[in-house]
Amino acid sequence: MTGTIIAAIIGFAGVVLGIWANFRARSADRDLAELRSSLEEQREVRSRQAVAAATVARYREPLVGAAFDLQTRIYNISTLRFFVGGLSNYHIDHTMYVFAQYLGWREIIRRDVQFLDLGDVPQTKRLGELLEGVTDALSMTSPELSNEFKLFRGEQRAIGEKMIAPATEELASAPGHVCLGYAAFVESLSHPEFAVWLEKLKDYVRDLDQAPRPGLARLGLLQNALIDLIDELDPKYVRFPERLRHRVSVPSATAHLPSSTTRPT
Repeated sequence: MTGTIIAAIIGFAGVVLGIWANFRARSADRDLAELRSSLEEQREVRSRQAVAAATVARYREPLVGAAFDLQTRIYNISTLRFFVGGLSNYHIDHTMYVFAQYLGWREIIRRDVQFLDLGDVPQTKRLGELLEGVTDALSMTSPELSNEFKLFRGEQRAIGEKMIAPATEELASAPGHVCLGYAAFVESLSHPEFAVWLEKLKDYVRDLDQAPRPGLARLGLLQNALIDLIDELDPKYVRFPERLRHRVSVPSATAHLPSSTTRPT
């Protein structure tokens, strides 16, 4: 009788141990699966971060150059230096070009970042926010802003699309697409299907010399947004020194608008 009880207890203990061992094995399998999933997720994050860093690095130079060219022209317009000697065809064409050049690189970057699905990676997320600030400054509607130099988002993208050209063999190390140079841009203005997208911008530039008090508030917001972008892309002033990054003063009436980061005057 005693032996039977002991045998039953041993059998029961064996069953319990078996259940416990099975539970531990399943738990270990779950832990291992979770660890593998976590490692895979970390690898994916690192991979996406590496791609994002490479994407930003690829376009940093042309984008910061285009942003600097455009903000410099706006600064010269706002400080009236642009009007010395009157507006020649070069003044008009080149002002259109620095706008179009920036929009061209903006569109190239939009396509690559969107294609690579990098919008939630910190490197490109911050860049996207700053690029969006520039887009907003050009397109926003506000009672405090005149319509001078207002370009709807679709118009910005259309101009950008027209500025994109395939990279040549000489630029094999460059991205898959590049932006038209100034000479090619001026030549393209003779083609109606190209020039039609620049007519609105051309009228704005011409009106600068004709209007007694041109509305420059939007350009001020735009210039400040471009400086923000340049500061992000060139934080150590390697490409452009700090002394060349003067911000246009933003009127108090527009200081509350999203693209304004300077103190109102």
